[in-house]
This record gives sequence, structure tokens and C-alpha cells, in this order.
Amino acid sequence: MAATSSGQFRIGLYGCNMYRTRDLMNGLKSIDQGKSQVTACFDVDREKADFAAKTYGGSPCYNEDDFLKQNFDVAIISLPAFLHPDAFAHTAAAGKDIYLEKPVCVDAKGRQT
Repeated sequence: MAATSSGQFRIGLYGCNMYRTRDLMNGLKSIDQGKSQVTACFDVDREKADFAAKTYGGSPCYNEDDFLKQNFDVAIISLPAFLHPDAFAHTAAAGKDIYLEKPVCVDAKGRQT
């Protein structure tokens, strides 16, 4: 993962659920010493994407394709577990590093592949 010329890591928030995103961002802020910057906030719920962009910075995105085209180094995926496999696969295919709050595998079949 590369940092910007200012030494900051750019973050894309994939899913902007208020309490999970808040907790993850508070945890990051407590240790990153100003080395991260949110550049994109994606949620299918426009109000959540807009709120996250206003609160944490970055551009609000309302669909996955637009989000994955944004300039960020790592995606923080904060979604219900059943959405993790597709979100993980699409984000990895876009060449982004990923922090996933829960396991990507959500069933027995997934553990075998």
C-alpha cells in the first residue's frame, strides 16, 4: 500500500453504517497520528454516504462502480456479513487493499474454496 506524497494513506469507506463506521474511524484516529485521509464513502443509502462524507471527508458514492474508481489505497469494508464475499471480490479485483471487519467467508461452501 502506497502513501500519498504527504505520507497519508487514502481510505475508502465501503459501507457507512453509522455505529460501525464511527467505531472503526475512532479506533483508527486514535492510532494513526494523522496518517490517514478518507477520500471516498460508499453506501447504497444516500443519506449514510452523505453523512459519512460530511463527517469523515471524501466524496460520497452511491454505487460500487463509482466508488471503486475513486483514488484510495485501502477500503474499509463495513457491511453485514452476507454482503462480504461480493464486496471483497470486487474490491480486490479493482486492485485495492482491504480491511474487512468480519470474515469474508460466511458459509461452509465458502470455507472450502
